[in-house]
Amino acid sequence: SIQDGQKPIEKRDWPTDIFVEKSRQMGVSWMIIWTYLYWYIFYKYDFLIISKDEGEVETCFGRLREMIELLPEWILPPGLTKKSGTTYHKTLEISRSDGKGSIEGATQSKNAGRGSTKHSIFLDEMAFMPWATEINMSCTSATPCRIMNSTPYGTTNEYFEMRKKSYQGYIKWFRFHWTEHPLYDATWYEDQCKKRTKT
Repeated sequence: SIQDGQKPIEKRDWPTDIFVEKSRQMGVSWMIIWTYLYWYIFYKYDFLIISKDEGEVETCFGRLREMIELLPEWILPPGLTKKSGTTYHKTLEISRSDGKGSIEGATQSKNAGRGSTKHSIFLDEMAFMPWATEINMSCTSATPCRIMNSTPYGTTNEYFEMRKKSYQGYIKWFRFHWTEHPLYDATWYEDQCKKRTKT
């Protein structure tokens, strides 16, 4: 959903920075990766996925490979097969043999986001990245479209600072609250509260 008072992103508005505030298990990462795959196949775009650790990057690429497996053969671009990126050395890049378009993965570090420019960079669970400030600065110069996606984690991190900018209208703000999940209700919420401390 789009936060109240903001217009939907239209084609002429893209690319633009996007801030995503979400509850867990809302399928947001899946949606973003599907979007990347679409633009990669049909428009030969270059994308980068940055996650807080190697395991999380591999999870994102596991989803990407699962999506590719579901596609018909005729829709796959040159060099991309249903087995692409499934080698035992955990390849975290999917590229076309015509040299046009790629989806790469990287773990968060001081230098993540530096290098070649991308059509978009996905900062997955940004609030939990210790190097988020440095990464955000690097990505600002590397892409016109940063997608800052996370569940909230306090008020002393770069993700929260970017949240303030989204309040001011400088960044498109999307919010996916648990109440929008088809399987979650008040009973589920009460059960979750019982399992947690107040902090």
